[in-house]
Amino acid sequence: MDQQPTAFWYPTPETIEKAQVTRLAAGLGLDGFDQLRAFSVEHPDCYWRHMLSALPIRWSKPYRDYVD
Repeated sequence: MDQQPTAFWYPTPETIEKAQVTRLAAGLGLDGFDQLRAFSVEHPDCYWRHMLSALPIRWSKPYRDYVD
């Protein structure tokens, strides 16, 4: 029962190139989703600081710390 489900859709190279997640990974010097995911697990504070700076969120108080 270790089989992965078959995907019904895979993004085209053009879709991947234009994706926000690709831009976010590149902003951290990473090459794609797999590296971004690994980085988010290994360095969650840096990952979330980068993510929150990329999102159009206005904070009532400045963001200070990542909390596990």
